[in-house]
Amino acid sequence: MRVELLTPLVQITPGQPAWIDLEITNTGQLIDGVVAGVLGLDPAWVRREPDQLPLFPDATGRIRLELTLPRTYPAGQGLLKVELRSTIDATWHHTLDVLVEVAPVHDTVVALSPNTVVGGKQGDFDVTVTNRGNRDLEIALLATDPERVLRFEVFPTHVFVPPGQTAVAHLTAMARRPWFGSPVPRALTVTAEGGDEAVAGAGTFTQKPYVARGVLTILTLLAIIGLWATVFTVGVSAVLGSEELKKEVPGGLGGLLDGTGTGSFDPAAVAGSITGTVTASTNGQPLERITVEAFRVQGGVPTVISSAATAEDGSFELANLLPAGYLLSFSAPGFETRWFPNAGGFNTAESVRVRPTQETAEVDQQLAGLPGSLSGQVAAASGAPIDALVEIREVVDDVRSAEVVRVVASGGAFRADALPTPASYELTFLAPEFQDQVVLADLDGGEQAVLNTVRMDAAGASFSGTVSDANGPLGGVTITAVSGTEEFTTVTPTSGAVGTYELVGLPSPATFLVTYSLDGFASQTIAIDLGPGEQRTGVNLELIGGSGTVSGLVTDGDGTPLGGVEVSVTGGEVAASTTTLTAGDVGAYVVSGLPTPGIYILTFSLEGYERVTIAVDFVGAGSQTGIDAVLQQQLGAIEGTVTVDGAPTAGVAVSVTDGEVVRETITADSPTGRFRFNGLPAGSYAVTFTTADGRSRTALVQLAAGDTSVVDEAFTAGSG
Repeated sequence: MRVELLTPLVQITPGQPAWIDLEITNTGQLIDGVVAGVLGLDPAWVRREPDQLPLFPDATGRIRLELTLPRTYPAGQGLLKVELRSTIDATWHHTLDVLVEVAPVHDTVVALSPNTVVGGKQGDFDVTVTNRGNRDLEIALLATDPERVLRFEVFPTHVFVPPGQTAVAHLTAMARRPWFGSPVPRALTVTAEGGDEAVAGAGTFTQKPYVARGVLTILTLLAIIGLWATVFTVGVSAVLGSEELKKEVPGGLGGLLDGTGTGSFDPAAVAGSITGTVTASTNGQPLERITVEAFRVQGGVPTVISSAATAEDGSFELANLLPAGYLLSFSAPGFETRWFPNAGGFNTAESVRVRPTQETAEVDQQLAGLPGSLSGQVAAASGAPIDALVEIREVVDDVRSAEVVRVVASGGAFRADALPTPASYELTFLAPEFQDQVVLADLDGGEQAVLNTVRMDAAGASFSGTVSDANGPLGGVTITAVSGTEEFTTVTPTSGAVGTYELVGLPSPATFLVTYSLDGFASQTIAIDLGPGEQRTGVNLELIGGSGTVSGLVTDGDGTPLGGVEVSVTGGEVAASTTTLTAGDVGAYVVSGLPTPGIYILTFSLEGYERVTIAVDFVGAGSQTGIDAVLQQQLGAIEGTVTVDGAPTAGVAVSVTDGEVVRETITADSPTGRFRFNGLPAGSYAVTFTTADGRSRTALVQLAAGDTSVVDEAFTAGSG
């Protein structure tokens, strides 16, 4: 296979697609296929078109790799390795480097939490600064208010925010508190300045006065009520003090009570009520929608006299009951039906006596729900079922019961029966190599609940190691581990355990692309596969950095050293130049002090010679010698048309000489009479034309480097 990279430099804006184009030629004798990919990148970031390129022998085709990097992918210049593999020949693969330039992304979000604070003299906020771009940010925080009545304290005033991370600062807003009136809202703005942008977040500090308007109103109303109460008391005392009070029984009720039967009976005058609260016997919580019924037994048969349903707080009221004894029944779907106080039937229940003259009887009742159950499925994040141990504890007022019900999720399915209801339960799922998972569930009376599938993440994995260069451990190295959309970052310390690092609490199993970067050093990216809960150590890395030097020799096509050749070096923000020596070591050059890592383009140019460019890649400090260039002369050409007696004529002999070398040809049949001499160095030439009948002419030509001179010759009758 022959592979040609059509896009040696790819400029990428994170979040937007960019393309790498490859041209592949099948130089073999068999039909083959090629697949391509980018090493070190998440496959989700790369799309192939086509997914597989079939090629017949001697056929040529193209593969396009579409890259869409996440917004937090580090900005700057670097190399990506593209790998191609044969689908037929397992031994053939080819890799090539692609230079990429990732554009910086500025995306900063500032927010105040809480957004509104109500207070007196001061209000406290948390200021969160989130860097959703791909460059480190050094942010300065400044708080202002349009009324200029607030004073602010911000700590810290500067925060460092790596890509994909969030930093938090504390803001205190202060102002003199008003004495009277309504609460005063005061708008405030926090501005984050860093890099090339400034973004702001807004909030409100609402100040409460010492004495609110509502309090003044209440005090005024209390004064009025007090005045009226005084007047009323004095007036009533004056009236009642003039005549002695007498006791008297209503005529209707008196007639009933003395047995005379005289007078009329008003039920409202003697009606009473039964009130109370129904709670759960399991946790003491109030029960709503419980049916409460009052019965009278006549002839051994209970008859419903009144009924009601409990409210949200478990309370109920059976009103307008005539003086008598009543049996109370408490029932609801999912609960055992109980008769007051705790009987299974009316014949063993206790009577609740309602007295005359609207007396209220208080009754509290506890109910137990029918046995309930909890069931469901347990699976890994991938969806595969897990054999887990499930521990179930009842929770009452945030206190977990010491009694534990344990069931096993065999094949991922579990079920726990005969659970007391109503109740709240905490379910803890335990499985080797997985993180414990806790789920809360509420069971109503007799409920048979099926829980949503419980997903268990693998136990937190970690890896650690040391970053160094040729001289020892390196501090300040940023280590970024990416798996899918999740990113984890740490920095090696610059004091103490210099150069060491550890990333913990990583989801697993997973594959992480880990990038090590430090200014002045070549960034390196490696892939790390972590099994479930794996704790890997010894992931050590050596970075290469410093400055580079390049040197070599420039010659012409004959190997003769060329002095005075201009050598220019460009790459990134670097632009340097020198010239080859014209004395001593003629043709030699040296360019030093090139920042590394970096990719540089060397251009060699000299008047009269073809320009030559060479790419040099520095992955770290050092010297690259023998970067030689061969400059070919810019060669010209002489061409023209020969006519004989007015007609273009083939077969005319044409020769060109510079006095040392003679080149010969004849005019062509097609196009008729045409001739051309290529590859002529700049200089003076004699061009001689000789016809078949012996006539001859010579023309002199001064040929400049790289030019083409046109020499037409016409022979006429009688001419020499």
